[in-house]
Amino acid sequence: MKNCFVICKLFFLTLISVTSFSVFAQKEGNIWYFGDYGGLDFNSGTPAVLENGQMSCFEGVASIADPDGNLLFYTNGMTVYNKNHQVMQNGTGLLGHTSSTQSGVIVPLPLSSTQFVIFTVDYASNDGKLHYSTVDITLAGGLGAVVNKNIFIQTNSAEKISAVRHQNQQDIWVVIHERANNVYKSYLVTSAGVLMTPVVSSTGPVLGSGAVGVQGCLKFSADGNRLAMATYGSLRVDVSTFNKATGAVTYSFGFNYPEQTYGVEFSADGQFLYATVSYNLKQIYQINIQQHTNVLIANTAMAPGGLQLAPDGKIYVARYDRPNISSKYLGIINNPEVAGAGCNYVDQGLYLGAGASFMGLPTFIQSYFFPRSFNYTGVCYGSPTSFTIANPAGIDSAHWNFDDPASGSNNFARVMAPFHLFTAPGSYNVQLTVYDNGIGATSVQMVEILALPVVNLGNDQTLCGVPQLVLDAGPGYAEYEWSNGWPGRYFTAVNTGTYAVTVTTSAGCIGNDQISLVFWPAPGAKLIKHN
Repeated sequence: MKNCFVICKLFFLTLISVTSFSVFAQKEGNIWYFGDYGGLDFNSGTPAVLENGQMSCFEGVASIADPDGNLLFYTNGMTVYNKNHQVMQNGTGLLGHTSSTQSGVIVPLPLSSTQFVIFTVDYASNDGKLHYSTVDITLAGGLGAVVNKNIFIQTNSAEKISAVRHQNQQDIWVVIHERANNVYKSYLVTSAGVLMTPVVSSTGPVLGSGAVGVQGCLKFSADGNRLAMATYGSLRVDVSTFNKATGAVTYSFGFNYPEQTYGVEFSADGQFLYATVSYNLKQIYQINIQQHTNVLIANTAMAPGGLQLAPDGKIYVARYDRPNISSKYLGIINNPEVAGAGCNYVDQGLYLGAGASFMGLPTFIQSYFFPRSFNYTGVCYGSPTSFTIANPAGIDSAHWNFDDPASGSNNFARVMAPFHLFTAPGSYNVQLTVYDNGIGATSVQMVEILALPVVNLGNDQTLCGVPQLVLDAGPGYAEYEWSNGWPGRYFTAVNTGTYAVTVTTSAGCIGNDQISLVFWPAPGAKLIKHN
């Protein structure tokens, strides 16, 4: 193998009670650099290809943006590049490795917008040293500088590292797995720095000690409640639960595969896990976390490597061929939250322009990709619209702004699943801010309230000598229902009476009208004979 992957600024929202909450835009994972000068920008909602990266790396990489989605820096675990794609001041000689599965991860220092910690993981043929280095982004004219380099943490680390927010939504857990044992170690990063005494969990299968035994990715679910590990040499994927408050890992279940496993990634809702088998078979599997079932969802043309959930909710797949043949495309799992083939994997999903994919994709704090979005039903004017939070787990409270000031005090709500009666048809930018231990995240969606359909059967009529009248309810509706049950657009009236019709649009909005008709026979004609 070694010869061969609603958005808002960070600000403080002052409520009426003058309580302040830190609100995260969660766009820190929007800029990716990876592979052979490959890059992506997710700030527009869909990935735009970047061709300005200066890094060529076969496997592990990491990158980070600011809360507005502006690139700060990126690294292959050995060299750090600043936002201008230059080597950062003092940014060489870090002790990760370009052929480490996950050469490192970048962690902002809690409660700071200028200090960062880069964890680096050595590769299999060395003794598994884990280090960290610190970056001050205010130095070098705002381009940043590495100020403390290669601070030793431990030896015997496998090529695996993943990070997620603590239960308090402020601190960060960084988790590794050791070699030749079943030990996970969880290191906590607080505003004081890296706590050097880890939480130790001995759980699950024993990891191998050889080169192939320590390769393969470690990945948190976006909500931080589960941890998945691919072990290349053991041909396995194992799933554990994670306690975000204590840092403890508890083994749950796993699967064996016909060849080497490398990449793992959860769907945004955590219901499915995806795993790549990357040797001759070139396969992607889907694991149902609740049912503990496993299904093949794709055979790929090139070997699938690392997997990474993106801000758009899709999972991107690194592709390459051995020993070092790059791919001009990433694969895409378009609907990761759908079971089986419905997840819609596309092998040549995204063309990378001047760049290319190797085996790795960036390692991030997985909490960046936990969606705090909402769903809504009822878009017809005059009926209430109901709102629900897509991922309510861990939320202490929710604040809603319906962008409908004409509704007065009803424009705001502080419940988990509110209803709102909009005062007029139109577009409303509904804002949801959720809080977990005082830390908030805000999302905004445009909600379109539709006007009710207008049906016009005309004025009431008295018809003399007319045997019938064709009534027209109008074109383009999904359903029609006349008062006698007739389901068509047109109705032929032949008798005196009142005729009513109800129409329904494809969105479920209802309109109706009625007309009263009186039919009189034509006056009789009589001929008079004159002498």
